Amino acid sequence: MLRGVVKSVLSGDTLVIMGLDSSRGPPPEKQVTLAYLSAPRLGNRTTADAPFAWASREWLRGQLIGKEVSFSVDYANQAARQFGTVLADQGRNIGLAVVQAGWARVQPPKPADGGAPPASSALEALLAAEAAAKEAGLGMWSMEEGAAARNTRVVDYAPDVPALLQRLQGERLTAVVEHVNSASSFRLLLLPDFQVRAAVRARARVLAWRGRYAGAARRRARRWRAPPRAPGAFGRDHVRTAPSRA
Repeated sequence: MLRGVVKSVLSGDTLVIMGLDSSRGPPPEKQVTLAYLSAPRLGNRTTADAPFAWASREWLRGQLIGKEVSFSVDYANQAARQFGTVLADQGRNIGLAVVQAGWARVQPPKPADGGAPPASSALEALLAAEAAAKEAGLGMWSMEEGAAARNTRVVDYAPDVPALLQRLQGERLTAVVEHVNSASSFRLLLLPDFQVRAAVRARARVLAWRGRYAGAARRRARRWRAPPRAPGAFGRDHVRTAPSRA
C-alpha cells in the first residue's frame, strides 16, 4: 500500500491524498473514492445538494483531514475515476467505518468499470454494516420526521461580495477551508449559512505561523514517491503543511 496525508475531503466517499515527499517540490496528489460505496452527492452552482451530503462529507473530514493513511487503488471506472481501500490508524478500514456510521450505501462496481467484485467476506461485512446502520437509523438512514429536509444544505454561490465583506468586516467568523492555494491564500465556505465560497489572503497571523513569507513553490510532482529521510525547506514545505493542518 502507498502512504500519504489526507489533504481534503471532497464528499462522503472521496478524498484527495497527498504524498509525503516534499523534498523536490510539491508532493503528488491522488483522488481516491472509497471502493464499493456511494455517499450522497454534494451540489454545485447548477445542482442542489442531495439530503445528508454535507453531513456525510463533514463526518469523513472530521475523521481524516490532515492524517496519514495507507491506501491502494482497487479499480477505475470508464471515466478514469479511481476507487480504492483506505486504512487509517491501526489498520482501521475507512470504507467500513463510513458504512457503519450510516453515511454511505454499499455499491459494488459495475462490470463495465473493470473492477473485480469484492471478496465475499468483505462484501458481507459491508452489507452487514449497512443493514445495522439502517436498522438503527444512523446517518442518512435517519427515521426522524423531516430529517432529510433539515440535512439538505443550501449554498449561495453568487452573493454580493463587496456588501457581504462590508457587513462582516471585523467580525470573528466560522468557516470551513475548502481549498488551500498556498500557505497564505485559502478558499473558505462561511458557516452556518453557507452564504459564500470566497477566496481570501491570510495576513500576519498565518504568515507568522510558518515564520517567513510563503513563497511560490515548484510544479507538483506527477509520480508518487517514498517519503524522504529529511524534511524539505520552508519554501517547499508550506505546500504540504498548510493543506493538512488548515
